[in-house]
Amino acid sequence: MTITTLVCFQAYFHFVMWAVLASDPRFDVPVVNVTVVAGETAVLPCSVEYLGKYQVVWMDKKLSLLTLENRRVIDDARVSVERPYVANWNLHIRDVTSDDQGLYMCQINTDPVKIKQVVLYVQVPSKIIDHLSSDDMELREGDTVLLVCNVTGVPHPNVTWYRLSKKGKNGREKIGMSGEVLKIRNISRYCDDIYECVAFNGVPPTVSRQIKVSVQFPPEVRVRNKRMGQEIGKMTILECTVTASPLGATHWEKNSNRIENSWKYRAEAYNEDEHTITLSLRIRAVEISDFGEYTCVASNHLGSDQEKMILYEHNGNRIRPASKPDKQNGGNPPLLSHSNQTPPRNRVTTPMNEVWLPGGGQGQSESSAALGSGCKKPITDLLFSCFSLLLAISQVCCI
Repeated sequence: MTITTLVCFQAYFHFVMWAVLASDPRFDVPVVNVTVVAGETAVLPCSVEYLGKYQVVWMDKKLSLLTLENRRVIDDARVSVERPYVANWNLHIRDVTSDDQGLYMCQINTDPVKIKQVVLYVQVPSKIIDHLSSDDMELREGDTVLLVCNVTGVPHPNVTWYRLSKKGKNGREKIGMSGEVLKIRNISRYCDDIYECVAFNGVPPTVSRQIKVSVQFPPEVRVRNKRMGQEIGKMTILECTVTASPLGATHWEKNSNRIENSWKYRAEAYNEDEHTITLSLRIRAVEISDFGEYTCVASNHLGSDQEKMILYEHNGNRIRPASKPDKQNGGNPPLLSHSNQTPPRNRVTTPMNEVWLPGGGQGQSESSAALGSGCKKPITDLLFSCFSLLLAISQVCCI
């Protein structure tokens, strides 16, 4: 290498060093926005070119000094400076919370000071505040109810309401309203259900809360048959349905006297749904003294209701003229019965809600029994039933 070449190389080296030292430090990007979900690690980028003899510091929105070069100054172990490359002075904040949101500044101590701003946005998943939200509620028909679902999150969550069928038939039905409060005016028993609020703000996961609304109302009693006929010595069953919330107390009365369970009388309740029961009264070996007026009674703390029915004697061995009133039956036209040629049937329904039971058993509509059964009658039984019906009609027409 000649002396001329060496002199040129040294001159070039000094020129480059002078150019580097003479250049002012600069940031790669002046302003950056960073969005992170709460609980994650936020990386606030800061890349400096031509730093030279100057120093890099980080400050927060309160102008508190966080770091000096690569050393942490603040007493917060979550904060550190990470330098994957020489020019990088990235600020890391681990386990970010909503309090960390705001403006951060990467500064170079030049004169004047050079600043790069980084805005940190912290998203917070939706959360339902239990102690500020509605619990299960019991109301009376006609009341106005406010269902509250108090939620927080960043951004603020959108709340959607659904109605869930407790019977599981209709599934989930969306209510055409949104917001943290659902108002139901003049509530009725048909509003008795489970309501669900669902909150979501675009940050997983979605959160929800279920509120059970129970609507209370006084009892309503219905008897299935206003009049029922039965032969002496047979067994019979009287039935009524009671709808109430809460169900409360139920019993049968005869001539205004309460009937207690014994070998002769047996009252039993069967659940139809959450608010409805069937109350039956089984009477063994019917006697003359058993005929008369029976009352189905139900009560709860909101009120009471009752409905009456008549059990009367029926003679199944002859047909009485329907045109003449029956003095023993309160002046009402007697029911047509089958002759001895017609085999007895367990269940017979006659018009005007009157039932007699020649074979003993429960007074029930024959059509209802057929609809409620999953089995079909044999063809021979159907033919025999048709023959019996035609025979009975012919006897009636001959009178």
